[in-house]
Amino acid sequence: MTNDDGSPKDLAENNWSAPLTVSKEALLVDGSDKACQMLIYDLFAVGLEMEACRNLVARNLDISGPQYSILMAIARFQGDHGIRASAVADLLNVSAAFITTQTGKLIELGLLEKERNPDDRREVLLKASASGQPLIDRYSVLIREMNDTLFGELSAEEFQLLVKLVRRLVKNSERTEKMLHTTGQRALRDRDS
Repeated sequence: MTNDDGSPKDLAENNWSAPLTVSKEALLVDGSDKACQMLIYDLFAVGLEMEACRNLVARNLDISGPQYSILMAIARFQGDHGIRASAVADLLNVSAAFITTQTGKLIELGLLEKERNPDDRREVLLKASASGQPLIDRYSVLIREMNDTLFGELSAEEFQLLVKLVRRLVKNSERTEKMLHTTGQRALRDRDS
């Protein structure tokens, strides 16, 4: 059982309450941050479940979860000639060095290939190989069912809104991490001294 804000009903009442974890009025419901905290917990839960699903599919392909994400991003966005490693890194919000290392392994496995960009011979493009394409095709029914199950209860409008909101959250989370590495560390040091 949960309260209107999503928190469990059976939490014991006491005189102490934790300080607010947000200060922006838009993030408070009736002066409480419980809804924001429940959202954070739910986002973690969704992330963990999505990662578990990704890893299960990847295991069937004999690759790691991150390699699966890279393979699928390349397959989806490669176009006719392929896609730059830096573009894949941007899509997946990881470093170009990580993409280079992991695509090297996928090339060794025969799932990807790299070719020179016909428009700029200095540049290398990545694409699903002749061996990788049928493997992706074979698992497409499962992947489609997985995504339909995950997002299927959303209307078209809700889905489009979710896409926009999550994109903003990704950008905000990148800014938040940078903030924590600078001002957050300083604030923790100041507090402990």
